Amino acid sequence: MFIDRVVVQVAAGTGGSGASSFRREKFVPKGGPDGGDGGKGGSVYVKADTNLATLLDYRYHTKWIAERGAHGKGKNMSGKSAEDIYLPVPPGTEVRDVDTGEVLGEMISPDQTLLVAKGGRGGRGNQHFATPTHQSPREWEPGEEGEARRLELVLKLIADVGLLGEPNAGKSTLLSVISAARPKIADYPFTTLEPHLGVVGLSDNRSFVVADIPGIIEGAHEGKGLGLRFLQHVERTRAVAVLVPVDSPDPHRRTDRHDFSDRSTRHTGIVGAVVEDREVVATLALALVPGVGPQRLRLIVATFGSAQAALAAPQSKLQTLEGIGRAAATAIKEARADDGARVLSQLCALGARALICGQPEFPPQLEEIPEPPSVLYVWGDLSLLTKPSVAFVGSRDHSAYGAEAARVLASAVAQRAVIVSGMARGIDAIAHAAALDASGRSVGVLGNGFGVIYPAANRALYDRMVAHGCLVTEHPPGERPHAGSFPRRNRLISGLSRAVVVVEADVKSGALVTANEALEQGRPVLAVPGPITSRTSAGCNKLIQQGAKPALCAADILEELGLASGMRELGLALSTPAPRVPPIDLTGLQLTLWSRMTAEPQHVDALVAATQTGAANVLGALTELELRGLVRQGPGMVFGLT
Repeated sequence: MFIDRVVVQVAAGTGGSGASSFRREKFVPKGGPDGGDGGKGGSVYVKADTNLATLLDYRYHTKWIAERGAHGKGKNMSGKSAEDIYLPVPPGTEVRDVDTGEVLGEMISPDQTLLVAKGGRGGRGNQHFATPTHQSPREWEPGEEGEARRLELVLKLIADVGLLGEPNAGKSTLLSVISAARPKIADYPFTTLEPHLGVVGLSDNRSFVVADIPGIIEGAHEGKGLGLRFLQHVERTRAVAVLVPVDSPDPHRRTDRHDFSDRSTRHTGIVGAVVEDREVVATLALALVPGVGPQRLRLIVATFGSAQAALAAPQSKLQTLEGIGRAAATAIKEARADDGARVLSQLCALGARALICGQPEFPPQLEEIPEPPSVLYVWGDLSLLTKPSVAFVGSRDHSAYGAEAARVLASAVAQRAVIVSGMARGIDAIAHAAALDASGRSVGVLGNGFGVIYPAANRALYDRMVAHGCLVTEHPPGERPHAGSFPRRNRLISGLSRAVVVVEADVKSGALVTANEALEQGRPVLAVPGPITSRTSAGCNKLIQQGAKPALCAADILEELGLASGMRELGLALSTPAPRVPPIDLTGLQLTLWSRMTAEPQHVDALVAATQTGAANVLGALTELELRGLVRQGPGMVFGLT
């Protein structure tokens, strides 16, 4: 597999701490301080390796952390400095800082090295603090922290000539004739899915390198075919050779700029567009085929150049694709464009939209995750997908403490960021509702298609999210949830967010799956600490023990987004809970019960006495509130707000 663009996290080691020690020897009553210095933390380098031709190794190994330096010891012994680590990359790799966009360097020469994260300096021992007036110092210095950053490694092949052209223009055939390279050659478009290099020898013992670049079709700048991503490999070439097929009816007209701008179809993916987008319809039809997930869909479209071409491809060609057997090829051949048109019609009736990966409106942060969705269905305010956002996840079986923590934190964070969660009962629903109650905005990621309300208790929240927020899913309208849909939903929750907050979770909670997805995607993870005796806080406490940042107030969360200015001065901590606002559609009896339970949970007998009505009516009202997720029943018929 040819991988030419990856994002990795690097962290240099922290320096070792200096020692506070005094010389202790027989007959030496005043030996003085002898605390040694700490060792230097390991640094992280990028190194050009001529034995590599791709960045495949970094597709799965995304975190590179150097060891810390050893602590100083007595007898003036300094701690051992940690070894530096080297990230081997192919020559031609460009190194960028993801957060600043700065180009740190380019790896051109063999064995060239580039320092990307400097190790921390070791702390000084107490021997350095001795003076004539301070002969027994106990001071020592901790080691400095090492640098940490996110890097984007972009491989740009080093070649003398780049071959460009449409699919089946003969680029691979030409390379195989003039060099010893053996790229795949076939009679269908997009045979070449990755660049190939060939060395061409000349008669005077000189040679030059030729790069075969995958075919580019009209509309590639909008994501059609393989897009324009591989054009980075011709940036370093001295010359570009454009191949035009000899059987082209009119080569001049094919390269006329005005002709490209006068198109009969548009690749918008917007439901209700004036001009029907047949490519989007075909893409949706392929996405509906059982067993065709995002990765297979991208492979199919890239191989045939478009979804329309894939639908029209013969079954024998489909079976030649990796991972596509006879059964899968048969299912793809049975797909019809009418199926995609039916989905678009359903979305249009709802006022929803379908976005295809690679389109301008597709959330850019989702394109960075390891397995981005090929199709994303969106219902509501699409602009929320590009705003700073924080994911709140937690247990369905939560405690009163967890509910209040989620409500306070989400309502405060919603003043400056969008709240993202999974529309499940429990912490998810509380976070969504808190954001909307605080006049903020929220994005709900579903594990099912639009039109299916799961769980049923979230019906009122579902309507509020469509009106004042946004719902997102990979599943077509009407698709029911199944066991495998929720883990895949979790990767979208973290992928859409810039930070993930775990409010309350057991050690086996699905919220920890989202936390793991966030770490794999390079998102910071925060956890709300809880009582050590609480089962529902065991997962959060474990995350903090493993290095997750404790979320004690909204400012702790917004710091990860660079939006915490002034938050601490406002005192938005857990000790200052936000006022509870009852839903506007409660009946008179339900509103009375709500007000009685605002301060603390109440026994059912106390509620009956306070409302001065029959027990049957009170229990009926409490049941309705419980089905809506507003009230929770505890042991002994004690009811409280969630």
